[in-house]
Amino acid sequence: MGKKKKTLHNRSKVKSKPDKYDIVKAMWSLFGLIVAGAALFFLLVSTGALGYLPDIDELENPIDKYAS
Repeated sequence: MGKKKKTLHNRSKVKSKPDKYDIVKAMWSLFGLIVAGAALFFLLVSTGALGYLPDIDELENPIDKYAS
């Protein structure tokens, strides 16, 4: 017949702030993603998936009429 009133006891069960463990876990996850992304980037560059990477000799001695 009557509606249940919300009490302070029910509010305490709801998380309002993340625990320190959650923050640390998120930071380590972000660090892991950055490291994995950097490793993937260097792997793609070394295999040539991102485009042609000239040899050092080609960079030192360019054959071009506009080269200085």
